[in-house]
Order: sequence, then C-alpha cells, then structure tokens
Amino acid sequence: MMLPGEPFVVDGAAPPYMDSHRLVTSAATGDGHGSTQAGGSSPKDGDVYVFEPVWRAMYGAD
Repeated sequence: MMLPGEPFVVDGAAPPYMDSHRLVTSAATGDGHGSTQAGGSSPKDGDVYVFEPVWRAMYGAD
C-alpha cells in the first residue's frame, strides 16, 4: 500500500508514532477491521475510544 514508516505498535505509545502510518495494536476488538472507526467494535476505555489519539494523529487533528 506504500504507507510511510515502519510498523509501529501504538499500545501505550503517544503520537506522533515515529511518523509511521503503519500502525499496529494488540487491543482486543470485536472486529479488527471495524475497530479502525468509531463504532461498536472499536475498543473503549469508559466513554473514550482507545484509538482516538491514533485517529487524531493519522488525520492531522492534533
């Protein structure tokens, strides 16, 4: 897919994830593909999506 950067594990890490767009997690999800978007299968910590910092970094919201 020609994504920039080396694979980077986001678990316990903070942005900018070494500027990689090849991000990996071991977070338990109901559906690995569906967990990449806000919704039922994306893991949450209380009311906050675990991947929110990842999404913000990937879309330049920070």
